[in-house]
Amino acid sequence: MNKKSKKSLITQKLEKGALVKASSPLRFIENEKCQDGKNVQVSVGFSTPLDALQSVMGIKDADLASDILLSSGLSMASSSGQSAATKNNVLVQSLNDFQPKDVIEARLIAQATTVFSHSMKCLALVEANDHLPSKESYMNMAVKLMRIHNETIEVLGRYHRGGEQKVVVQHIYVNDTAKAVIGDVNVNEGGGYV
Repeated sequence: MNKKSKKSLITQKLEKGALVKASSPLRFIENEKCQDGKNVQVSVGFSTPLDALQSVMGIKDADLASDILLSSGLSMASSSGQSAATKNNVLVQSLNDFQPKDVIEARLIAQATTVFSHSMKCLALVEANDHLPSKESYMNMAVKLMRIHNETIEVLGRYHRGGEQKVVVQHIYVNDTAKAVIGDVNVNEGGGYV
Protein backbone atom coordinates (compact mmCIF):
# COMPACT_ATOMS: atom_id res chain seq x y z
CA MET A 1 0.00 0.00 0.00
CA ASN A 2 1.56 3.32 -0.99
CA LYS A 3 1.57 6.53 1.06
CA LYS A 4 -1.21 8.14 -0.97
CA SER A 5 -3.64 5.27 -0.35
CA LYS A 6 -2.70 5.24 3.37
CA LYS A 7 -3.31 8.97 3.52
CA SER A 8 -6.72 8.58 1.98
CA LEU A 9 -7.49 5.84 4.52
CA ILE A 10 -6.62 8.07 7.47
CA THR A 11 -8.62 10.88 5.92
CA GLN A 12 -11.57 8.50 5.55
CA LYS A 13 -11.21 7.46 9.19
CA LEU A 14 -11.09 11.11 10.26
CA GLU A 15 -14.30 11.77 8.37
CA LYS A 16 -16.14 9.01 10.31
CA GLY A 17 -16.08 10.57 13.79
CA ALA A 18 -18.35 10.42 16.81
CA LEU A 19 -18.91 13.35 19.20
CA VAL A 20 -17.55 12.90 22.74
CA LYS A 21 -16.15 15.00 25.57
CA ALA A 22 -12.43 14.24 26.14
CA SER A 23 -9.20 15.87 27.35
CA SER A 24 -8.07 16.15 23.74
CA PRO A 25 -10.48 17.26 21.03
CA LEU A 26 -9.60 14.16 19.02
CA ARG A 27 -9.29 10.54 20.14
CA PHE A 28 -8.62 7.43 18.07
CA ILE A 29 -10.13 4.11 19.14
CA GLU A 30 -9.58 0.55 17.97
CA ASN A 31 -12.01 -0.98 15.49
CA GLU A 32 -12.71 -3.87 17.88
CA LYS A 33 -13.74 -1.41 20.59
CA CYS A 34 -16.04 0.62 18.36
CA GLN A 35 -19.70 -0.06 18.95
CA ASP A 36 -20.92 2.35 16.32
CA GLY A 37 -18.40 1.42 13.61
CA LYS A 38 -16.51 4.72 14.04
CA ASN A 39 -12.87 4.77 14.97
CA VAL A 40 -12.33 8.46 15.70
CA GLN A 41 -14.07 10.42 18.43
CA VAL A 42 -14.38 14.19 18.37
CA SER A 43 -15.13 16.63 21.18
CA VAL A 44 -18.29 18.66 21.11
CA GLY A 45 -17.67 21.90 19.23
CA PHE A 46 -16.11 20.37 16.14
CA SER A 47 -18.18 19.28 13.17
CA THR A 48 -15.68 16.67 11.90
CA PRO A 49 -12.52 14.94 13.13
CA LEU A 50 -10.55 16.81 10.46
CA ASP A 51 -11.71 20.12 11.97
CA ALA A 52 -10.55 18.95 15.40
CA LEU A 53 -7.19 17.79 14.00
CA GLN A 54 -6.65 21.11 12.23
CA SER A 55 -7.49 22.97 15.45
CA VAL A 56 -5.12 20.84 17.55
CA MET A 57 -2.30 21.35 15.06
CA GLY A 58 -2.93 25.04 14.39
CA ILE A 59 -3.06 24.27 10.65
CA LYS A 60 -5.69 25.44 8.17
CA ASP A 61 -5.08 22.72 5.55
CA ALA A 62 -6.71 19.34 6.31
CA ASP A 63 -4.40 17.37 3.99
CA LEU A 64 -1.28 18.81 5.62
CA ALA A 65 -2.61 18.10 9.11
CA SER A 66 -3.48 14.49 8.25
CA ASP A 67 -0.10 14.02 6.51
CA ILE A 68 1.78 15.14 9.65
CA LEU A 69 -0.30 12.78 11.78
CA LEU A 70 0.12 9.88 9.35
CA SER A 71 3.87 10.24 8.84
CA SER A 72 4.54 10.74 12.56
CA GLY A 73 2.26 7.89 13.58
CA LEU A 74 3.89 5.51 11.14
CA SER A 75 7.38 6.40 12.34
CA MET A 76 6.73 6.18 16.10
CA ALA A 77 8.34 3.26 17.89
CA SER A 78 5.92 0.55 18.94
CA SER A 79 5.88 -0.84 22.43
CA SER A 80 4.57 -4.34 22.89
CA GLY A 81 0.85 -4.29 22.26
CA GLN A 82 0.75 -0.60 21.34
CA SER A 83 -1.74 0.03 18.54
CA ALA A 84 -1.78 2.64 15.80
CA ALA A 85 -4.68 4.31 17.61
CA THR A 86 -2.58 4.61 20.79
CA LYS A 87 0.34 6.13 18.87
CA ASN A 88 -2.01 8.63 17.18
CA ASN A 89 -3.54 9.52 20.55
CA VAL A 90 -0.08 10.19 22.01
CA LEU A 91 0.72 12.49 19.09
CA VAL A 92 -2.62 14.31 19.27
CA GLN A 93 -2.33 14.75 23.04
CA SER A 94 1.22 16.14 22.67
CA LEU A 95 -0.01 18.57 20.05
CA ASN A 96 -3.04 19.50 22.14
CA ASP A 97 -0.90 20.15 25.24
CA PHE A 98 1.55 22.43 23.43
CA GLN A 99 -1.07 24.15 21.21
CA PRO A 100 1.07 24.92 18.16
CA LYS A 101 0.35 28.16 16.32
CA ASP A 102 1.46 26.98 12.87
CA VAL A 103 2.72 24.06 10.79
CA ILE A 104 6.36 24.50 11.85
CA GLU A 105 5.50 24.11 15.53
CA ALA A 106 3.19 21.18 14.76
CA ARG A 107 5.99 19.40 12.88
CA LEU A 108 8.54 20.06 15.64
CA ILE A 109 6.16 18.72 18.29
CA ALA A 110 5.43 15.62 16.20
CA GLN A 111 9.17 15.14 15.63
CA ALA A 112 9.99 15.49 19.34
CA THR A 113 7.25 13.02 20.28
CA THR A 114 8.44 10.50 17.71
CA VAL A 115 12.12 10.79 18.65
CA PHE A 116 11.24 10.47 22.33
CA SER A 117 9.34 7.24 21.68
CA HIS A 118 12.35 5.78 19.85
CA SER A 119 14.76 6.78 22.64
CA MET A 120 12.56 5.10 25.25
CA LYS A 121 12.31 1.99 23.05
CA CYS A 122 16.13 1.84 22.88
CA LEU A 123 16.37 2.14 26.66
CA ALA A 124 13.88 -0.71 27.03
CA LEU A 125 16.04 -2.80 24.69
CA VAL A 126 19.11 -2.06 26.84
CA GLU A 127 17.30 -3.48 29.86
CA ALA A 128 15.93 -6.50 27.98
CA ASN A 129 19.22 -7.48 26.36
CA ASP A 130 21.93 -9.58 28.02
CA HIS A 131 24.52 -9.32 25.21
CA LEU A 132 27.00 -6.57 26.23
CA PRO A 133 27.78 -5.23 22.70
CA SER A 134 24.05 -5.02 22.00
CA LYS A 135 23.45 -3.21 25.28
CA GLU A 136 26.17 -0.69 24.41
CA SER A 137 24.76 -0.18 20.92
CA TYR A 138 21.22 0.42 22.20
CA MET A 139 22.48 2.74 24.94
CA ASN A 140 24.52 4.79 22.45
CA MET A 141 21.50 5.05 20.17
CA ALA A 142 19.27 6.09 23.09
CA VAL A 143 21.74 8.82 24.12
CA LYS A 144 21.89 10.15 20.55
CA LEU A 145 18.09 10.13 20.24
CA MET A 146 17.67 11.90 23.59
CA ARG A 147 20.14 14.54 22.45
CA ILE A 148 18.15 15.02 19.23
CA HIS A 149 14.95 15.22 21.29
CA ASN A 150 16.44 17.92 23.54
CA GLU A 151 17.72 19.87 20.53
CA THR A 152 14.27 19.67 18.93
CA ILE A 153 12.67 21.02 22.11
CA GLU A 154 15.23 23.85 22.21
CA VAL A 155 14.50 24.74 18.57
CA LEU A 156 10.78 24.62 19.30
CA GLY A 157 11.23 26.96 22.26
CA ARG A 158 13.31 29.43 20.24
CA TYR A 159 10.80 29.35 17.38
CA HIS A 160 7.88 29.79 19.79
CA ARG A 161 9.57 32.82 21.42
CA GLY A 162 10.33 34.32 18.03
CA GLY A 163 14.09 33.88 18.47
CA GLU A 164 14.22 36.42 21.31
CA GLN A 165 16.62 35.83 24.15
CA LYS A 166 16.90 37.69 27.43
CA VAL A 167 20.33 38.20 28.92
CA VAL A 168 20.78 40.13 32.17
CA VAL A 169 24.23 41.61 32.82
CA GLN A 170 25.00 43.18 36.18
CA HIS A 171 28.22 45.01 36.95
CA ILE A 172 29.30 45.09 40.58
CA TYR A 173 32.15 47.33 41.69
CA VAL A 174 33.76 46.81 45.10
CA ASN A 175 36.59 48.85 46.61
CA ASP A 176 39.62 47.06 48.05
CA THR A 177 38.65 47.99 51.64
CA ALA A 178 34.90 47.44 51.28
CA LYS A 179 32.81 44.40 51.96
CA ALA A 180 30.26 43.25 49.41
CA VAL A 181 27.28 40.95 49.36
CA ILE A 182 26.13 39.60 46.04
CA GLY A 183 22.47 38.68 45.79
CA ASP A 184 19.21 39.93 47.23
CA VAL A 185 19.50 41.70 50.57
CA ASN A 186 16.42 42.26 52.73
CA VAL A 187 16.36 44.72 55.61
CA ASN A 188 14.01 44.13 58.54
CA GLU A 189 12.20 46.90 60.39
CA GLY A 190 14.86 47.21 63.11
CA GLY A 191 17.49 48.08 60.52
CA GLY A 192 19.29 44.74 60.58
CA TYR A 193 19.75 42.41 57.65
CA VAL A 194 17.75 39.26 57.27
